[in-house]
Amino acid sequence: MSLSLLVALVILMELIRYSRRRIMNTLRYHDSLSPGSAKTLAELGIRNTFAVSTLLLSGVVKKEGPDRYFLDSDRLRKLEGWQLMFLYVIFTIAVVFLLVVWAKLLLSP
Repeated sequence: MSLSLLVALVILMELIRYSRRRIMNTLRYHDSLSPGSAKTLAELGIRNTFAVSTLLLSGVVKKEGPDRYFLDSDRLRKLEGWQLMFLYVIFTIAVVFLLVVWAKLLLSP
């Protein structure tokens, strides 16, 4: 049960990461990289989803005025290092967990 929960959590994290990356790429494609070039979500073809909210909370996407958004590239560079380290930690925990399960299976009578 624990392994399936861990797998589900990793899949969920990857889906959110994929959505966030897609939104950031859309902002870059539409050159929405500064307050002056900020665009509405409708202009970008993006729905206001959980991924947009997490990008706003992290400061990677900033809101200009009531409904215009842009990508803060400096903030993104700072956070990418931390996100990568977090993924490495999760991966390491998963590998250790799998090794422990594998060892128990080998050593059990």
